[in-house]
Amino acid sequence: MIRLPVKKLKKGMIIAQSIFNNHGGSFLVRGSAITGKYIRQLKKLGIPTVTVTSSDPRFHLMPPDDVVQEQTRIDAIRHVYDAFESVRLSGRLDSDVMQDVADHILIDLIDRPENLVQLTDIRLHDTYTFAHSVNVAILSAMLGLHCHYTKKDLQILTLGALLHDLGKVDVPAEILTKDQSLTTEEFDIIKQHPEDGARRIHAMDYRLPATSILAAIAREHHEHIDGSGYPRGVKSPRSSPSPTSTTRSRASAPTSAPTRRTSPTTS
Repeated sequence: MIRLPVKKLKKGMIIAQSIFNNHGGSFLVRGSAITGKYIRQLKKLGIPTVTVTSSDPRFHLMPPDDVVQEQTRIDAIRHVYDAFESVRLSGRLDSDVMQDVADHILIDLIDRPENLVQLTDIRLHDTYTFAHSVNVAILSAMLGLHCHYTKKDLQILTLGALLHDLGKVDVPAEILTKDQSLTTEEFDIIKQHPEDGARRIHAMDYRLPATSILAAIAREHHEHIDGSGYPRGVKSPRSSPSPTSTTRSRASAPTSAPTRRTSPTTS
């Protein structure tokens, strides 16, 4: 697979990654052949790059299967969007739905371990945060599985990854969607979102499990091991263990997926 600028796309190339809006709907479905109409629409939407299966339109290669089902990803993006909107408007979210989303991701990863991860971090301006949050959750869950986290810790880790950018609800939309480089003042505002996310999560202590860990994930996701990150510039020794060292066990890798509750998207 190869990522190409939209201006270099050619008719007949095969889309390798679906492009979603904030409701989980697809602007363009993976496996679709690119047409002139699609190219014009991508330019109109301001999408800079697209991943295709081959740079040669004569080779109609189909994309490999994803580590999660397409519907799981679509549902997850939609529910992350709904959760962020709920927090922005009311300061609350439906924790049961978000835990269901985390469980569905884990179920797919455990059921489909041989497949390749397909990242859909296409920057659709205001929709980018939600697809990105789902990507981070999938990669975090994969890492947790590799490290033999317990089932409980996997659920907390995946939920924390889904909510890691929650503080962006407090960032003005004109900054989040700005096409040009941010000013120093605007970037200072952006750098507040990890602390804002942690504050928001702590405020929902009565609704969320392991709130201190979820808040630490939100607060520290832009910290760097050498201390050059933000918001606190902490170095590795001060970073929080992930997720709960008291319950984690390398000897207890999950052999079964979390129990799948009724899909939160069937209504």
